[in-house]
Order: sequence, then structure tokens, then C-alpha cells
Amino acid sequence: MDSLPFADALVKEYLLFRGFTRTLDTFCGELELDAGCGYQAARISTLLFGTLIPELRMGRVMELLELLNARLYVHLDERYDSTLRTLEQSIIKCMLVTAVKLNRPDKVDAFFRQWGGDLLQGPDGHLWREWCALSFMQQPWQDPTFQVCVKRLALACMNVRMWHGTGT
Repeated sequence: MDSLPFADALVKEYLLFRGFTRTLDTFCGELELDAGCGYQAARISTLLFGTLIPELRMGRVMELLELLNARLYVHLDERYDSTLRTLEQSIIKCMLVTAVKLNRPDKVDAFFRQWGGDLLQGPDGHLWREWCALSFMQQPWQDPTFQVCVKRLALACMNVRMWHGTGT
């Protein structure tokens, strides 16, 4: 916690150097509202489930997940690896289900063109094979493979939103 003011100053300096003055102003405003002065899980949840996923900003979701992996999760004990991997998969699947529900197979197709190779070659690649067909299916919720996933993920997303709503 002692290094937060130093890190904040570095971010401000970077934003100023790059000429991101509106972002600097927003950042300073956010700092004033940061009563906890630390990790804000609820705000990250709001960003993911309240903005990025409903707006199908898949690139931003993946950037956020990569940032969390590279800067936060790497410092956690190994016993959390499986849980974090499952959480990441659930977030991605929730995003894909949202795209299907919004009738945007083009988003699903673009997602797998960009990140499908990495997912298939990753440690849980076998879990993603069936998901790659998602954009080609007319009614995936009627397919036995996706029927359970779509319902379960919809409930999981609602539970996260409900948890977040009651926690704030």
C-alpha cells in the first residue's frame, strides 16, 4: 500500500507525457473517489459484466484478462491456478454466450479467428474445440453440448451481477 502514491505518480507522469490530458483528468477524479486505496474487485466486475461484455468489446476483455494474469494472478499461490483458469474460461464463455444471445455470430467468429488458436493450444484446449463451432450454429442453445453451458453460464453471469449489486 505504501507504494500506491508512487505508482499513481508514475501513471500521472506517463499520461501527461503522452498528452492524454482527458485521461489524466479522469484518473485524478477516480483517485479522489478511491476510498479503499487498493484493489477494487467490485469495480473490475462492473467493468467486465456491466460494460465490456454487454457491449461485446472482446478485445478489451481479453486485454483485461491478460493484464490480470500478468500483473495480479502471477503473485498468487499456485493452488489458485485452476480456479483462476476456470474463472477466465467462464468469463470468455459468458462473453461468447452474450454475443450469441445478441445475435452477433460475427463477433464470435472474429473472437475465434483472433484468440482461438491460443485457446486451442493452451492447457485446456480440448475444452474449446466444441466452442469454436458456436458461430456456425443456428440455435446453439438447442444443441445438447451447449444447452447446459448456455443455461449455466447465463445463471453464473446473473449470479455475479446479483452478487455485485448486493455487495455495493
